[in-house]
Amino acid sequence: MESDGNQLVTGPIYIGEIVGSTFVTEKLLAAGKTSTVFIARSKGNQEANRVALKMQPIGSEYSTLNNDIAVLNSIESKKQFPKIYRFGTHRQFSFLAMQLLGPTLSDIIKRPMMKKLSISSVAKVGIQGLEALSTLHSAGFVHGNIRLENFAIGYTKETAGNIYLIGFAMSKRINNEDLNIETQNGQKSDNKTNEDRLNSKTKLIQNDLFQLLKMIMALYRGIDEV
Repeated sequence: MESDGNQLVTGPIYIGEIVGSTFVTEKLLAAGKTSTVFIARSKGNQEANRVALKMQPIGSEYSTLNNDIAVLNSIESKKQFPKIYRFGTHRQFSFLAMQLLGPTLSDIIKRPMMKKLSISSVAKVGIQGLEALSTLHSAGFVHGNIRLENFAIGYTKETAGNIYLIGFAMSKRINNEDLNIETQNGQKSDNKTNEDRLNSKTKLIQNDLFQLLKMIMALYRGIDEV
């Protein structure tokens, strides 16, 4: 983790502030109970691609930034996930700089005159959503909160057709190593314990897939959620 040495400065992040000695905040993108997201650019490079800069107070009771970092670092910039550029600390905040994305599926479906997506668009969301979950599960995580708000399209013309999975606040680690935990005397846990863990892991994966199916049906029927 990195710090820019401004630990004595307090108060909210302001527009034009340099974060982590690298990023300049340009615009407030979103503000929630646990975090604030800015559009930012690289200091000294006006033409550089903009990034999404997520900020959370250090020690926050509801901090989710570590989840985002753990998942995205494990995914390593796969197609259906935003790239992670840098993370560290700035004043009393932790920050994560990642690929800037476009609107979420929830934003799109709520647009005026938008009744429902075309069948081809729904199919594209379904296919890319399955690919994203396959990648996530293979990396040893479940998402835990599959919904329209946690899928976004690309920000640029080149990535506008891509669907990205975001929002890892409820993600859990389910890697297979959890099924082979040894006891204090060096003996592996009994088969019943391993079976219970495997069943739990399977249920978590199935829940992700079931929630994706519900989301696809909502898009097909032209409603916000089911």
